[in-house]
Amino acid sequence: TGECLKVFQEHEDDVRAVAMTQDGRFALSGSADATLRLWNLLSEAQLREFDGLVVPLEDAYRAAELSTAKCLRVFTGHAGEVVAIAISADGQYALSGSWDRSLRFWSLTTGKCLCVLTGHAQYVSCVALSQDGRLAVSGGRDGTVRIWSLARKTCVRVMTGHDGYVTSVAMTPDWRFVISSGWDHTIRVWQAATGECLRVFERHTDKIEAIALTADGQCLVSGSRDRTVRLWEFDWMLAPGKRANESS
Repeated sequence: TGECLKVFQEHEDDVRAVAMTQDGRFALSGSADATLRLWNLLSEAQLREFDGLVVPLEDAYRAAELSTAKCLRVFTGHAGEVVAIAISADGQYALSGSWDRSLRFWSLTTGKCLCVLTGHAQYVSCVALSQDGRLAVSGGRDGTVRIWSLARKTCVRVMTGHDGYVTSVAMTPDWRFVISSGWDHTIRVWQAATGECLRVFERHTDKIEAIALTADGQCLVSGSRDRTVRLWEFDWMLAPGKRANESS
């Protein structure tokens, strides 16, 4: 219907990033006020369908509190604007990237920061999480794409090749490939295990601002300042035992 169902307005500065849990019950926002905020998306009628509160954060809040547009939790710790967010598939954890050049891994249930990841020379512009929440991927203004082990709390791979700002990153469901886009007009496909760039796509004629990968990892959509949206098919390239050519 296009109807606006709720308005959330407790941030003190621009909202720079949003993400939603896969079950559609919660949203997380990141802001230039250096905070993340967790919001309930369920209506009162939807809440009554659950016995009490059967949600990922069931021990944290009352159903009555969730029936409003009130912020459920504020996450603090970043020293700069929060511009990128990813939520784990189970809705229990979140990853954030900031202008303070760090990534933070959070428990949505407790609100605690579980680890801080540093290494980017300039601000972190985009983040992604593997399906199981064990690996993180980030891109930065420094032109690098990085893979992080959340268990070891360290960077395990640095991938270079983009000429400047990396705008968006994604990881295939099997964790084998990382895909990134940048202001250099390119999309790059990386082998996660080695950091090797397997393919560069150069059809866009201006800065690429965003990419989105299908759930099965077979197709990618990209959006650019050249005013086009492009759909890319990856099944031929990502099939087991096959390797892509370097040319586009």
